[in-house]
Amino acid sequence: MSERMKKAKEIYYWDEFRSYIMEMEGFSPEDFQKLASNMQKLIINSRQKDPVAMFFEIIAESQKLWDKEAPFPFNGDWHHFLVPGVILSSLRNNGYEIVDKDIHEGIRRGAQARISCGFTGICGGANSMGSVAAIIKKATPLHEENRQEIMRQVALVLEEIARLKRRCCKRSSYIALKETIKYLAANNYFLPEREILCPYSSQNDMCAREECPFWAAQ
Repeated sequence: MSERMKKAKEIYYWDEFRSYIMEMEGFSPEDFQKLASNMQKLIINSRQKDPVAMFFEIIAESQKLWDKEAPFPFNGDWHHFLVPGVILSSLRNNGYEIVDKDIHEGIRRGAQARISCGFTGICGGANSMGSVAAIIKKATPLHEENRQEIMRQVALVLEEIARLKRRCCKRSSYIALKETIKYLAANNYFLPEREILCPYSSQNDMCAREECPFWAAQ
């Protein structure tokens, strides 16, 4: 671990941590906001039916639009809205009764999970699954049975994400995608399923490698 990363590890206030990491990686909050805005437009405009394929396509297109000298950020809270966005967009594209307003709502709920993971104990990936489940069921805090069921499902996703100590936004997103697709199928919403193999391992200095179920080199 580099000296700068060791220093980052000592910062436990969210805004200070976020500012330090951005400065260290060479981009600003405005750059991050521009990235998020571009991603959200790509999600809404996509006609891809396969949510996993869309996930990778959105990242690839976002990398093309990234105009900074600093490398495209590997981790980041944009993953939190990317997962519900692509799931809901793919549901719409497969003919289910999901409209653009639902997709925007899923993105908004995901974006609200900015302070997460090591700061709250709740990963944005688990929040993604709960957001999608609540939207397809049109659930609110007043829908007691749905509320209970969704919370239990989210807890299972969070437990799966927590199996490995080392953080990785990509791995958390893959788990969220996989478990949400499975949950949707149990509720008669069928989306294409595929094995997920991570193409980003070489870009991640903190990759768990063979410990990760999505490591492509295993």
